[in-house]
Amino acid sequence: MALPPPRLSASPVFPPSSATPRTVMELHLLRAFATVAESGTLTRAAAELHLSQSALSGQIRALEDILGVTLFRRRARGMDLTDAGADLLPLARKALDAATALRRKAERLRAQPTGRLVLGLNTDPAFLRMVALHEALGAACPDVALEFTMTQTMTTPELLRESVIDAGYRYGQEFSPDIVEHPLRDVEIRIVIPASMVPGLPASLPVASPPAVSLGAAAATPVRAPRKGRARAESHPPPERPEWSAAVRRHSAPQFGEDAPRPADATPPHMPGQDVSPDNGPSAHGAADAPVPGLLTALLARHGGMPAPRPDYAPSDLPRMPVHDANAWHALSQLPWIWPTCDCPFHRTVAARMAPYGLRPRTAAVAIDEPIVKQLVATGKGVAVLRADETAQMVRDHGVYVWPEPLSVPLCIAHRTDRSDDPALRALVETARAVWK
Repeated sequence: MALPPPRLSASPVFPPSSATPRTVMELHLLRAFATVAESGTLTRAAAELHLSQSALSGQIRALEDILGVTLFRRRARGMDLTDAGADLLPLARKALDAATALRRKAERLRAQPTGRLVLGLNTDPAFLRMVALHEALGAACPDVALEFTMTQTMTTPELLRESVIDAGYRYGQEFSPDIVEHPLRDVEIRIVIPASMVPGLPASLPVASPPAVSLGAAAATPVRAPRKGRARAESHPPPERPEWSAAVRRHSAPQFGEDAPRPADATPPHMPGQDVSPDNGPSAHGAADAPVPGLLTALLARHGGMPAPRPDYAPSDLPRMPVHDANAWHALSQLPWIWPTCDCPFHRTVAARMAPYGLRPRTAAVAIDEPIVKQLVATGKGVAVLRADETAQMVRDHGVYVWPEPLSVPLCIAHRTDRSDDPALRALVETARAVWK
């Protein structure tokens, strides 16, 4: 006696409440239809479905009765699709594909994440809350083994593409179609200036009024900046503090006014002791001892300067007033900078901030690793960009000054797009988000 055909699904495509036994179309009937159409004969289709030919033929007739159309022409050499069968076959395949995707998705959802993940750390583990992440993921997914390795923001996408790491922290967003980046939080960055570049500035001055400075002959004839650095009203916000321009005049710092003629032989201002090159600006030689243009001293003094270094100094003590003044940014750009050759998001942010004024930093040293950068700043070799928490530590330890405008870049955790459905990776991303809330 022939066994009854297997049922691939116990759920009808149409609701049973509105269907009779002659109108219920189940997935195994669509599977029979698609298999016969692909193989062309009942014999091959029955072998593929592990059915007898008579059972498969009965399923085809049942589907034809339900649909009310003839799907095949039965010939001696096999089974040919009718016009109606050819029209309905793509829809049957789509329904079968959707049912398969549904089943696989459900399997992934109910599966307990397992496996081994390698996570790249682009900065110090304490800042990235590595221990908290490890403990939280271990509690939620005990079968996921998490390993850590040190990476860099710029190398993370390539390491993901080569499967060296499964996920990685990085600053900024690349927006590559093959990499998914999940933002966790904005990280505040600050520009730090070695104390040796701001000579004679008191540690703390009243904020209520600017320091009194006598006008001299230099104030009547201010030094002019080159046309390259002129401010354009349409490309940047107007100065938020007009007294800064007055401070520029009092201190004989470079002016960007549009109403005064410029001498044809005007040259960019530079610090004494600097060797200026047309490509890079001042060299490292002699830059550390060069005094800052008077404008920086005026600005810092006007707003109380930086508090004197003390053990309890915190990021909240950093000044947060905006700086939207072309003269201020020009003076800052003239200092020797520690700048990388790669496309670092920190430095890209600073470069974008200077771009509306037609400025770029003068490179005195090239470095990207945070310990190297901090050591160069501590020894007075140049201006640099650091995280706000590292800035506070530099103030406490080395008495650096901080540019009074906060900038920020996003911190993300990234992985490959084609692994978005990986249960372990999804659990890692969700845990990282929870840790950074």
